[in-house]
Amino acid sequence: MQQIADAVGIHKATLYHYFRHKEDLFANVVSMEMRRSHEGISGIIAQGGSPEEQLVAVALQIFSRSQSDTSRLMTELHEHISPEQRDSVLQERAASMASMQQIFRYAIDDGVIPEIDTIYAVSVFLGLIWGQIWMRKIAWSTMALDPALATSLVQIMLHGMRHATMPTPIAEADPTT
Repeated sequence: MQQIADAVGIHKATLYHYFRHKEDLFANVVSMEMRRSHEGISGIIAQGGSPEEQLVAVALQIFSRSQSDTSRLMTELHEHISPEQRDSVLQERAASMASMQQIFRYAIDDGVIPEIDTIYAVSVFLGLIWGQIWMRKIAWSTMALDPALATSLVQIMLHGMRHATMPTPIAEADPTT
């Protein structure tokens, strides 16, 4: 807490006035990041476009956040925050999930995909996105987290591998290493 107070140029007592302990401060930071993510997804929806275009934009947003400390924040949340505080913070992600469900509802209504549980659709979509992020982190994939990959993943999600345009890896990864 002293390091944080020093970094922002305030007294540690002032910091404790707003946050009872480190856990409160950390939970507030994670909540702020979740609100920022939700605002980004809401902005994508407000811009309009096809469900495919919106999902590509969401994928790109997630890709860009994966290069920041956001993914580390989420890991830390699960490792260092009490279950009660964590549950409280994670309730805020419901807004982002509802927004992504809305995109899939548009895809269903437009006949792009068949009637499907939108929570399941969001889960599969996020699995595709985060799977590629982690494959890069463990050096098992060299595909850039770029619009080509985002488009390919969304095409796979909506139309299957048979109809997707596959991006070209930078170099083949060796799965045995």
